[in-house]
This record gives sequence, C-alpha cells and structure tokens, in this order.
Amino acid sequence: KAKELADEHGWFLPQQFENEANAHIHRTTTGPEILSAFEPDGPNGEAEGPLDYFFCAYGTGGTLKGVASHLKEHSPNTKVFVPEPDNAPLLYSGIKTEYGDESA
Repeated sequence: KAKELADEHGWFLPQQFENEANAHIHRTTTGPEILSAFEPDGPNGEAEGPLDYFFCAYGTGGTLKGVASHLKEHSPNTKVFVPEPDNAPLLYSGIKTEYGDESA
C-alpha cells in the first residue's frame, strides 16, 4: 500500500528494508562510535576494555547488519546477540518471511 500511495502522489519511499544505505550508515557511523567508547582514548578518557558482547534489537535490520559487519571486521571476538520477544520469534522460529509483489 505504501508503494501504491508513493507512486500515486509522487512521495518519497525510503524502502528501508531493501535499501543498503540503511546498513551502510550504521557500518560507517554507529559501529565505529560504539567501538570508540572501548578504546583508551574513548569518550571517557580511559580504556573501557574490549567489547565482549553487543545486544541489538531489530526493526528493519539496518542497525544490526551495519554494526555487526563493522564489529566482525574491527572487533572479531565480540559476540552479537539479537533479543526478541517470546511471542514474536521472527528469527528464532526459522520460518522465512515471504513477501508478495505488493511489498515491492
């Protein structure tokens, strides 16, 4: 429906689920910002130590994908966790979400 309305009215449709810019901005800004807090010259002025765990909720997946890819490259020992509510196990269920043409 959103695409239909955007097409009809000439509105901008960010398509944040499909747009790689979503993850890219978190890979280039949020990920480095998080790691900088754990460096000796971080914002606190002293070393916080290594980043052992990173917990991230998901929505469109952009923050998770972007930050996790930055951590994988620059802090490979950091474990990434994605918590989700018991009554909405989108990841844990293993059931792939199917999208019809209307979401394109």
